[in-house]
This record gives sequence, structure tokens and C-alpha cells, in this order.
Amino acid sequence: MRYLLFIPFLLLVCCKNATPTSFGELNPDNIAQQKFVLTSGADTTVRTQSGVLIHICANTFATANGTTFELVVQEALTKSDILMSGLPTVDQEGKLLESAGMINIITNPILEINPECPISVKVPTNGLHPNMSLFTMNVNNGETSWKYQAPLLSPKTLESLKTGEQLYVKYCQPCHYIDQRFTGPALGCIEMGENRRTREWLIKFTRNSQKMIADGDTLAVCNWNAYKPVLMNSFQFLSDEEINQIFDYISSESLRTEICNKDFDLGRIGLQECYQSVTDSTFKYSSDSINFPFNHTFYYEFSTHKCEWLKWSYFINTEDVVENFKVKINEDVEMHMIFDRYKSIVSFVKFGEYYTMYNIYGEKVNLPLNEPVTIIAFTREENGHRKFIEYKTTIKPVNSFSLELTSITADEFRKILKSYQ
Repeated sequence: MRYLLFIPFLLLVCCKNATPTSFGELNPDNIAQQKFVLTSGADTTVRTQSGVLIHICANTFATANGTTFELVVQEALTKSDILMSGLPTVDQEGKLLESAGMINIITNPILEINPECPISVKVPTNGLHPNMSLFTMNVNNGETSWKYQAPLLSPKTLESLKTGEQLYVKYCQPCHYIDQRFTGPALGCIEMGENRRTREWLIKFTRNSQKMIADGDTLAVCNWNAYKPVLMNSFQFLSDEEINQIFDYISSESLRTEICNKDFDLGRIGLQECYQSVTDSTFKYSSDSINFPFNHTFYYEFSTHKCEWLKWSYFINTEDVVENFKVKINEDVEMHMIFDRYKSIVSFVKFGEYYTMYNIYGEKVNLPLNEPVTIIAFTREENGHRKFIEYKTTIKPVNSFSLELTSITADEFRKILKSYQ
């Protein structure tokens, strides 16, 4: 089932500073260019404003050693930037993608990349999604979509994360959730913030908490006083590697789901509360339990043999089949649908009297039922104003309705576009 979009762009030429043209105001021209002046023939790593690392080795442009050139980078990592780019987050078959971000790499003048030494990219990320993959832009008969290239996690990393998840579900989840207190405190963000625990302490406590209590470890005793008479099982049969895999998974999920930035009751005892309440001189004080600096950065890594738009995304899998949107507006507008919970954007085109998501009127599409979305539609700007509507709805089995536009200023319109985070 297809709902590929009519957004005509000029095909990008490798490493050419050519900008795709769009029928609408939302297009890649809106994404700021970062320029780095480099000389080929030397190993070079540049860091973009968002922390993306782009590495060019000495032989990447072997035919142009000694040439001074501009490396031009565009990056769209937020929902607002992805919307401003006008690039829909669907693959060649019209399947919806959750986008974690995208980047465009250009050289000026045009330089040919040595296939034996491609450009390497490292993208910092809040946690690793096991299904995250690399996509490249695909333009076919004026339809712009994304072509799947390869998974982004190495088999070793993917296996380690999946093992950590399996061990967590088997041994930890019966008493501990990641994002809320249960029989015991939540484990989310346990290595972050002012009440963090060190990995060394976590390994010892997981393996044999009762021994740590008996030995007088301050934090272990404090936890016991808070939760007794509930005893935590001992997991002496787990290796250090297995316990590390559990907490690597917990840290990755904590960051990926951004729960550390939310006001959850994790149910954990604060370190200051523990240490300030200590009066028994037999308790032991471990300074690194308070001063441990959490510094766990995750990266997606990939290489490219072409200068082009690159996206790291995963499929939003759904078996729900709904009728394609039919939106009626008595104006010529540009229209996009923004998924509230995902960095996913779908654009509309006019077909007959309706605006719809693809070029074949009346087809059904795979979209997540009851998913909250926001539809925006707007006319061209005239004299500092334009007509606009922001319409919030959910995806239903049948999606047909009419919209009425109102007038807003150009400044108000820009603020709205930047507000989608």
C-alpha cells in the first residue's frame, strides 16, 4: 500500500552544492549550512554544532590531494528542522519512519570520494534503538522518499543490548520497572543525576545486596532501611559482563525514552538523605558513590561513499489499515501532518477537491490507529500575513473532514513552525 508523496526535488549530484527544489515553502533551503574550510590529503575530523563528528581520512579525496575545499553540512535533528526541510519521513513503499535525524554532506568544489576511504559519521544519541537503520534520499518521478541501506548497530552491539534486555526482563522486571516504582525503586536513570549509583556499586549490589548490608555499606544499609522487610534476591550466578549488559540496556532505554528529563517518582533513596542520616560509626562511607561523574555517550556510526542526504530512522510498524485522509479546504495551501509522539512528517497533495497523502485517490494506508497528529495548512505569505490552521486530531478508520483557515502574521507562523519539538 503506497502513499508516496508528490514533492518534486531535483536529483542530488554527488558532492555538488545543489539544493533540491520544492513546490512548497518547506524545503531543504530552510536548513542552515555549516561550512568548514579543509585541505585534502590529511586526516581531518570536524564537529558540527550539534556534536556530529565527520571524519575525512587522508585518502578520501585521493585525486585531489592538497586541494582546499569547503565541506558544507546541513543537519536536521529536531522535529521542527525535519518539518522545515520538507522531506517526508516515508520509505519507497510509503512505510512510515520514525526519524532520529538527518544530515546532508556537500563538498565545494565537487570532489570524488575514494571508495576505499569513505566519509565516516558519528552521531551522538540519547540511547540506542535496536532497529535504527541508515537511509539515503531517493527521488523517483518527482516523488521523494528514503531508501533503506543498512542497520546502524553492529551485530555485537545489538546482541549485547538484546541480551541486556532479556536479562533485565527475566531477573529485574519482576520487582523493578524502568520508569516507575514497583516492588522496588525504578531503575531508570540510575547512573545519572545527583542520586546516581556507580557501576561498580551496582554490580556488587546486584550480585549480593545482603552481603553489602552485612558489611555495613552505607548506601546498601540505607536502602534496606527504606524497603525492609523486602529482600532483594542475590544474583551471584551472573557474570560482570551480564550485569554490565543489564545496566547498559537500562541506561540506553533511560536516555532513549528521555525519562530522565521527566518528573517521575522513581522511588529511590537520595544519597544525601542516606549519608546525612548516618549515625552508626560502623557504617562505611564510599566517596565515589556521591562524586561519580556519569559520562556515558552513545553514538550511531556509519560511512558514506556519496555526498547526499542521510537519515537514521526506524520503521513504525503497524498492522492498522485506515482510509487515506481526505481534507477539504477552499484554498490553495501547503499541508503537512506531524505525528505528536514521533519525529515523523507526512505531506499532502491536492487530488481533485481533496488534499490527500498520495497520488491514488481512495486507497487505504497503513497508519497507527488512534495516534495523535497535528495537521498544518497554510497559504503563501502576502504583506506579512498568511492564512493558516493548526488542527489536532487522531488517526481514525475514516479520516475525512473540512478545515477553515484564519489569518496570522509571518512572525506568528515562524514561531509555530519552531515550536514542534
